[in-house]
Amino acid sequence: MRKFTVLLLIIIWLCVSGCGQEETSTPLEVADDTPPTIIGTNVQGGPIPVDTPVVLVFSERINLTSAQRGISVRSSIDAEPVKGVVTLQNNGLEVKFTPAEKMTSGGYVLTAIGIEDTAGNISLTPVSIFFGAVEIDTTQPSADVIPPKVVNIIPAEGQSAKATESLTVRFDEAIDPVSAQNGIIVSGVEGTVEVTGAVAIFKPQQPMQVGTHTLAIVGIRDLAGNVLEPSLIIPFQVIESSDITIPPVTGQPGKPLEGGTALRASNYGGGNQIWFEAENYDVRDPDTDEFYPVADQAEASGGKAITRVNAAGGIISWTFDISASGGSGGSWYFWYRGLNPSNSSDYMLVEGDPDDADIPAGPAPYPGSDGSAPFVNDDDRIFEADVPEWSWASPEPGGDAAHGEGHTKELQNGVNTMYIFHRQGNDTVFWDVFMWTDDPNYVPNDNDYQNAKEVKAWQVVEPAGQLPDIWGRIRSIR
Repeated sequence: MRKFTVLLLIIIWLCVSGCGQEETSTPLEVADDTPPTIIGTNVQGGPIPVDTPVVLVFSERINLTSAQRGISVRSSIDAEPVKGVVTLQNNGLEVKFTPAEKMTSGGYVLTAIGIEDTAGNISLTPVSIFFGAVEIDTTQPSADVIPPKVVNIIPAEGQSAKATESLTVRFDEAIDPVSAQNGIIVSGVEGTVEVTGAVAIFKPQQPMQVGTHTLAIVGIRDLAGNVLEPSLIIPFQVIESSDITIPPVTGQPGKPLEGGTALRASNYGGGNQIWFEAENYDVRDPDTDEFYPVADQAEASGGKAITRVNAAGGIISWTFDISASGGSGGSWYFWYRGLNPSNSSDYMLVEGDPDDADIPAGPAPYPGSDGSAPFVNDDDRIFEADVPEWSWASPEPGGDAAHGEGHTKELQNGVNTMYIFHRQGNDTVFWDVFMWTDDPNYVPNDNDYQNAKEVKAWQVVEPAGQLPDIWGRIRSIR
């Protein structure tokens, strides 16, 4: 009996431990078997100063030891090696070769071989990059020694784009077109880069494949030769049109948009209108109340307005999307709601307007006062009329709403940026709401502004079954 009992217990134990358990499957992981590739470098846009580090941007994270062993720089004249230090930056996506001593003027070749990614894949095909180095005369003060900065990227990190859409990079100053054409790269995508002033647009030659891509911005120079550093590596998704989502509007850091509204759009009188609060500026340099104070005003929409001080030196700008109203590029007319009892005018330039090609770049102080270059009264002057009570005006000399001087501009499809500089403005001036329209006969009023459609995240007024163009999802990364 005892033997039988022991045998029975063994059988029960075997059933409990081995029966009734469900099989679990191990998730299938896709192994990375693709060697890393170089997708950009800061030496392709022309000669670099002799003490400038050489930067390589890779398609994936790099093993530091392999980079230190596999990357070398030599003179292309006598093959003399350049001693230097190899380091990683941008989370391992960027390799930086810093010369131990500044190079001499002349030609060089950078060679990369045996570079290994963090998964162990090795690139065995050697890559040679030829570049030039030049000596900069440091005894003479440079008019501009500040490198350019990126202020907007469309799509920003974490956003999505449609397969045929362009990618846009906006800088804080005009950039060298050659450096942008060589230094703005999208992984796995052939395309062209068009540069207008401070804006570079990457246009794919063929529809991009759905999936993850990387936008690399490396080695971009301003017109004085200063190089963007560090490089920017922006991952984004290319998805089907029906999958695109629009991120919420967040406003400026520390200065949220009034009521969460980016702008208002309308189609009164058969035309198109874009409206926005003056205090919801995009860039104010310096970003203090030194030149363009934000003032409390009971008569103003939302209780705030921009006022002025009687001094030159600052700049203030607004970026807006005319496609949100269904409008397109062409002649548009600028109105404002405000107060200007003493006919104190200022200057406005609009990026892309054929007559406004020369937009002053920072840093402050910026030019101002009557007739100072590059401003022209007949083309750039705004607010040149008495507005003794809070009202809407689009004045020319004489005070009638005839869209004179700077109140008429050629706007571009999609996103536009307007800049205001000092001429005469003082603390009797208040700007409450700005409005652009493509209808020269439309005259705005307070009710029309209040009844205009609030646009969240730069949507079009009537999507008509389609989501807005990627231009309409501009997002500041200041």
